[in-house]
Amino acid sequence: MIELNVENQPNLSKQEPVTKSQSSSLNSMALFWDIENVRVPKGKTAEVLTQIVRSTFSNGYNEIEFVVVCDVTKETEKDIKDLIKSKVKLIHISSTSKNAAYEKLKQSVRRFADIHGNTATVALISSDINFAPDLSDLRHRKKIKQEPVTKFQSSLLNSMALFWDIENVRVPKGKTAEVLTQIARSTFSNGYNEIEFVVVCDVTKETEKDIKDLIKSKVKLIHISSTSKNAADEKLKQSVRRFADIHGNTATVALISSDINFAPDLSVLRHRKKMYVILLHNNHPSKALISCANEHHNLMKLMKRTSESAKISF
Repeated sequence: MIELNVENQPNLSKQEPVTKSQSSSLNSMALFWDIENVRVPKGKTAEVLTQIVRSTFSNGYNEIEFVVVCDVTKETEKDIKDLIKSKVKLIHISSTSKNAAYEKLKQSVRRFADIHGNTATVALISSDINFAPDLSDLRHRKKIKQEPVTKFQSSLLNSMALFWDIENVRVPKGKTAEVLTQIARSTFSNGYNEIEFVVVCDVTKETEKDIKDLIKSKVKLIHISSTSKNAADEKLKQSVRRFADIHGNTATVALISSDINFAPDLSVLRHRKKMYVILLHNNHPSKALISCANEHHNLMKLMKRTSESAKISF
């Protein structure tokens, strides 16, 4: 066990990016911070803590992700800004749900283990005894049971990820975010193993109802600061690219957006990476954007045909 000392740390410069050729020879690593259990020490900052962790474990590893799960409305504004600046994946949950952060963090760890297998490394920042069974499972068995699809079944299904540009495609009046996610899932559920459903937004700017619905729908809700221009678009693009790099040309990407700025990325996915691209758009999408997808659907029409009271199986 390595004990991290956050006292009297020197100024840490930003870690040099790993090139593609270098990363292929490095073991994959993901870091998961249980910030509700290990708080930022008094007089220190979240930015410094993330730098210390990264610098301690940087040699010989290719960092895939650094995940922090919390209720962003309950953390200090300074800590949230520092985490965003540090380019961690900041996943928002509601603190009103018991053990929500703990469960989401466990889910993220298991997902990483399922994707990267026994050649990868997991670094957990926590002192919570509840993580013991999962850490033991990772260390000794090296395989995590995948739910709700068994490992054998999932190997027969193509992987899919859904990405919702909620700042561009808003929840229609009279509808709910929960219904929209259900429609998106039910439309594309057959023949796919959903790896993730990502929504990026400033959770403090969305309605409380929408945030609760998204959490209830078990999407990955990534918080960014709306004060940074195009922050949501850039984080969403980053998430799409990461999924594409991991899963390759057998996977499918479904993007919920009508933003023409996504056209270059979708074009790369479809034509260069040979991935299958699905676009769910509003009533007035650009023809240039549509041309980048293998198939496209008007989400507004799908919503119109589906009653909120309908029970959607997915």
